[in-house]
Amino acid sequence: LTWARGRFPTPHGEIAVAWERSEGRFELTVGLPQGVEALVRLPDLVPDEATVEVLGAGPAVWTPAGWEVEAPAGGELTVRARW
Repeated sequence: LTWARGRFPTPHGEIAVAWERSEGRFELTVGLPQGVEALVRLPDLVPDEATVEVLGAGPAVWTPAGWEVEAPAGGELTVRARW
């Protein structure tokens, strides 16, 4: 699988997610409704030495579980990883 996208209804509104991957690259976009925050974790295929750029939220942080980004409520964020 090289890409996917979907929407999930919640009592606060829809959560939208789309991702795409190729050799040495992964991009994820998440849209959250007002009142919903999320901890976004990149998949294991993104190594710790990747360069990770975040648009629409704070920086990505490497943790023992992998790359993580705190997604604010009511917005859209895009995470781009390259290695």
